[in-house]
Amino acid sequence: MQYSMFLVDDDPHCVWEWDIKEKNLEFLEQIDPDYFVYLACAHFENLKGENGKRAALALRTGYLHGLETLFALLCATLQAPDCVVGWMQKYRPHQVRSMIKKIVSGPGTIFNKLGMTKVSLEKLSEQIHIYSNVDKERAKETTCLFANLWVLFSSEFLEDTGVNEYNSIQHGLRVRSGGFWLSYDMEKEYGVSPPPENMRSMGGSDYGSTFFATEKIKGNPNPNDRVHFRVRRNSVNWDPESLAHALNLISASIGNIISFLKIINGIEPGKVKFTRPQESAYFNKPWDNDIGVLSTSMNMEIPSEKVKFFNKKDIVEKLGKSNLKTNLPNTRND
Repeated sequence: MQYSMFLVDDDPHCVWEWDIKEKNLEFLEQIDPDYFVYLACAHFENLKGENGKRAALALRTGYLHGLETLFALLCATLQAPDCVVGWMQKYRPHQVRSMIKKIVSGPGTIFNKLGMTKVSLEKLSEQIHIYSNVDKERAKETTCLFANLWVLFSSEFLEDTGVNEYNSIQHGLRVRSGGFWLSYDMEKEYGVSPPPENMRSMGGSDYGSTFFATEKIKGNPNPNDRVHFRVRRNSVNWDPESLAHALNLISASIGNIISFLKIINGIEPGKVKFTRPQESAYFNKPWDNDIGVLSTSMNMEIPSEKVKFFNKKDIVEKLGKSNLKTNLPNTRND
């Protein structure tokens, strides 16, 4: 019987199995990085048809899913390269964000099994891509390109807007597909909008999503209150072509991480594959198309003095005394 101890961020775990290495390699073998390439190709082809906005939303969903997969595997590589299969079962998305935030805020001390005293995405990429090419200069360039890519990806992965959008898509599909355009001009007369032809565009996109997210009531005397909240409307723009390029790079990143993990678990370096775009400029493709304004949230503020802050007991008592039966219309269609 074997065991492996590891941390998920700061939470300790211990997995027991008859053959951990065998399970670990089986797990690594079943991960399919090309799934994200498939998503890019399959949905990009449908952008011009009647289902264009649905295809764009599918690309966005795949991209956000890919970001979580990429950073979860990077964190698993750090903390449990000998038991990725166990780490990946136990992590929660907020723990991955916590770790990535620590890493990108400056080389920090994070428990890891790679012998790093200070962890950074640059150092992590260096370890992962050490066997990527027999040409040391090419391997060094590959290391830098993927490290810079992961830094750029991390900024969106850590944004609350992206987190709320992904949750809104995957839990109940509570989003509206479609982007927005933003224009502005000064009012010549108070309360009278300038004519449309005078408006100056700040950019926009036909592709994006609108969704609601919870937010604390400002001015709540209890900062730890989880009972009272508001629902704020948020809109985000994105470019589906950029998302397709990003999915290709996410796929390459995941594939290289898996190859490194296989080496750690006993597979000879010559029997695994590392990939990257031939042209270094391709790493910038997800950011080549500038669409201007990326997000907006226009809502009326809710003054705390207009809110009566109930405690949980008050709410339960009020619900118990109220008539919860819904009044349905008396007519019906047979």
